Amino acid sequence: MKLTEPINCAKRRDSITTIKQPIDYVVRTLRDGRSFCSRTVDAIQNGGTVFTCQISFHLHQIEMPSVVGPEECPELFEGTRRILKDADEGRYVIDSYRRERLHDRLIERDKMEEPLFEMRPTNLEEFLAIKPSTKKSFVWVRSSQKLSDDPRIHRMMAVYNTDSTLAGVALKAHQSHGFVPSQVLSLDHCMWLHRNDFRADEWMLYENSTAIAASGRAFTEGHLWDRDGRLICSTAQECLIRSKISKSNL
Repeated sequence: MKLTEPINCAKRRDSITTIKQPIDYVVRTLRDGRSFCSRTVDAIQNGGTVFTCQISFHLHQIEMPSVVGPEECPELFEGTRRILKDADEGRYVIDSYRRERLHDRLIERDKMEEPLFEMRPTNLEEFLAIKPSTKKSFVWVRSSQKLSDDPRIHRMMAVYNTDSTLAGVALKAHQSHGFVPSQVLSLDHCMWLHRNDFRADEWMLYENSTAIAASGRAFTEGHLWDRDGRLICSTAQECLIRSKISKSNL
């Protein structure tokens, strides 16, 4: 785990040191846990230990989910084209509504010069609501273009992207059970940035989950992680989801 601020330090001086001789510091790992880790540091001078220190660190954050890496996941639009091709050739069964929506998505993509973000869902079939959803989704995201080193640009890109999939995680859970929406919109969207030292042009994992969908509304939450497992930001959203023609069987 990556060390953060120390929460405890116990030190002991074993002998007198001199500034005329170099000191070597030997760091040993005592423990690496999910939230706590410990290190022992020995200061060596003239072949003997002159100072010993034991330091404890605490990392207060939830653990990043263990999912398949972005290199093993299909790009969203390329994967959508493949699934539609398989459906046309009889290898996939997709209802007419979903097929039409997927075609519309590709038409919108083809109108773009280049998408702002590259997206790679860890489970494409669930992400596209072709297979039943677990009410949770994971998607790797990064800017399609290399960004400058200005941290404000990376924050703005992260803020912009966090709204792209939250409503979908609640909707897909019902779409995969026959629900056909007529209106989907965000009622409010909240975001808490936990750190500024991240790059939006490097792979980030966006975890989305939905706690409830009832009475035409859904509540969803998200966590955005960098590749090193650091929590970049947390999100929450309430969205409106309505249908004129169907009812979910979930």
